[in-house]
Amino acid sequence: MVAHRNKKKRADGSVVIRRYYVCGSFHTKGSAVCKSNGANADHAEMFFTDRLRSALTKPSILRDVAGKINEKRSAGTKPLELGLKSVEKTLDGLKAKQAKLYSLFEEDGIDKDALMTRLNELKEQFDRLSSRRAELSFKLDGHGTAPVPLVVVKAILSYFDRLLDSSPPDRQKALLHLLIRRITVDRGKIDKIGLQIDERIQQSFLR
Repeated sequence: MVAHRNKKKRADGSVVIRRYYVCGSFHTKGSAVCKSNGANADHAEMFFTDRLRSALTKPSILRDVAGKINEKRSAGTKPLELGLKSVEKTLDGLKAKQAKLYSLFEEDGIDKDALMTRLNELKEQFDRLSSRRAELSFKLDGHGTAPVPLVVVKAILSYFDRLLDSSPPDRQKALLHLLIRRITVDRGKIDKIGLQIDERIQQSFLR
């Protein structure tokens, strides 16, 4: 969701500015894509800070928060892991084909020209898949697949809570945007707020 401001003029001529969080797709592409699912920003931020402080004082809630964060991290890397596994399996198959070609050549099953043609074809496939493997490995390394320990989640949330208390309003909003990944609205009311704690956030808050 993205922040949105709405200006409304009162009968006395004064202007009231209300802040909302609306669906990102609605904000950029309009109602043809999705509903706005707007949530009052003040209510959303109060909802978040209440849940944050509950998590810090109740171990069961903190464990639940950490579990959901790691579940989302794992789900985000699953397609990359499956893609890498598929590429590596195909590369193993190409190596087996290469070995079979050499065996055929040694047994006079194919001549030298046919061998070189087939080997060059395999090399092209191998080079292309090796590049793909390197790309997927790089993305996995950058994504961060290791679970975030419970103690790290608590340390970040504790530090975040202190920052919110000591920061001016504009700074508070920037901090909230940094940590909040998703706001779920059900029947016009805030239902859930999803957090993101990746390597970038860990480095920022635990330096």
